[in-house]
Amino acid sequence: HKANRFFYFSKMCPLLKKLLEYSERIDQIRSEYSTYKINSIGIFTQILIFSFLKDTVRMKKIIEDSIKRIKQYPNKYSEVFSNICYGEGLSLYTKLGEFKKAEGLYEQRISYFKEGTMNWFRFKNLYLILNIHSKNYSKAFSLSNEIIHHPNFFKANTKTLRQRLFITRAFIEILVKAGKIRGVSSSMSSFKIPQFLKEVPTYRYDTGGFGFSVNIAEFIHNLIDKNYGKLIDKRESLITYTSKHLRSDGDFRSRHFLKMLIAVVSKDFYRLRVEAYVNSRRLLYKLKKKPLSKARQELSLEIIPFEDLWEIVLELLD
Repeated sequence: HKANRFFYFSKMCPLLKKLLEYSERIDQIRSEYSTYKINSIGIFTQILIFSFLKDTVRMKKIIEDSIKRIKQYPNKYSEVFSNICYGEGLSLYTKLGEFKKAEGLYEQRISYFKEGTMNWFRFKNLYLILNIHSKNYSKAFSLSNEIIHHPNFFKANTKTLRQRLFITRAFIEILVKAGKIRGVSSSMSSFKIPQFLKEVPTYRYDTGGFGFSVNIAEFIHNLIDKNYGKLIDKRESLITYTSKHLRSDGDFRSRHFLKMLIAVVSKDFYRLRVEAYVNSRRLLYKLKKKPLSKARQELSLEIIPFEDLWEIVLELLD
């Protein structure tokens, strides 16, 4: 079975082939010399493989087993390895909708990060996304302010990580402008689309992952701001993007959600016509039939779950 799996995926992706080869070599070494360091490397490699394959069942097991070992022997495992396990666990539990477990991991680990360091920002951002998914929007808003306005924001983070944090902020601003954060007026938002696009120069042209998130954030902010002309102008490019870049099984939810947004433009921003079209094509039905917890998709693509984002979109229509 392992040989067949290796052959299939090695043909599919050279990077995965290298990871599987590396994992096999590590397994051989571990069978002869079992040390904490070698075991950590082996486990880390398996985390990468299962993450790549979107195998949440095995991913969950290996992370839970690893965290048990870390708790049992806290001085034996490196800080880097421990941070990876807790970060992956926080992300995975959020994706699976196991919010209490995710909250528990955050509380257990946050004190190990030095405030204002790059890893602190990463972990805080994952916690922010957890609070969005659990609909604790007020806390998510406070966390976003803590991240974006931290004095070390530009100094501690790489250009790539800063752009990811700006993307998360763009979705927080959607919640603000849509009136979803208690005690925060929509007029308090100073978000401007041109400025946002300048802040994410790499990802705004990316055809995958975070590029998709930039497209979604831009679309919904234009909808909130009633920039209908810009949305009409972009309709054809979104159709092309959907057919060209959202074709795999892992893109199922992204593909269906973007089709729903395209329908908003096609049906002239009238809610009843949009809902009738979406229902006739069973787009929302298919989205709900394959929730994020069961999808072969990264959590980072749904900073706000698509079902929740769709409710906001419908409220914005006439």
